[in-house]
Amino acid sequence: MGIRVKLTPDELRLAGYVGMARFAKTVEERPKERSYDDERHRMEKQVIGAWGEYAVARYLGLSWPLTPGFGRGDIGLGAGSVARARRIGRAIEVRTTLRVGVMYLHDEDDDESAYVGVLYIPHDVFEILGWTFAREGKDKDFLQPAHSRCPRPFYEYPSDLLHSIDSLREYFPQLYPTLCPWEYLGVRAGTGEQE
Repeated sequence: MGIRVKLTPDELRLAGYVGMARFAKTVEERPKERSYDDERHRMEKQVIGAWGEYAVARYLGLSWPLTPGFGRGDIGLGAGSVARARRIGRAIEVRTTLRVGVMYLHDEDDDESAYVGVLYIPHDVFEILGWTFAREGKDKDFLQPAHSRCPRPFYEYPSDLLHSIDSLREYFPQLYPTLCPWEYLGVRAGTGEQE
């Protein structure tokens, strides 16, 4: 069992706005040849993904960009900016899913980035399952073929193989300590709880 983080209604709204802005950006970039179900699925994916990123950032005490930009890294100092992430050298990505027991990876995922697996438990709870470097998760034993919901092959990395989320700090010492919004709100890093 991972670490559970419960988001408040205000946090869900804040991260949800970012998720909706990301969805709007994808619609703008790829406006045609999508069915209603495809659009709805993409919208849900962006919103739930943003919620998961926010939950992980809050738990780790790291910054989370309040912008709809797509860059290298979802959380931390390099988040939302490919240039900043390159200067830091590594990025932290978050993969949020509703499916118990797996975290999804793709061939194009950066091998040196850390991927945090999060399980969304409707309606406001997120279980942080752990993390892995993408290179560890791209094992041919976990490779799955493309299908209607995912038009490209993907890896289903078992969540029980993930490293403890608290061990992530030793791989990213350059991110700590950071001054982040949670400190102003009285949230203790490492707990995701109000002080």
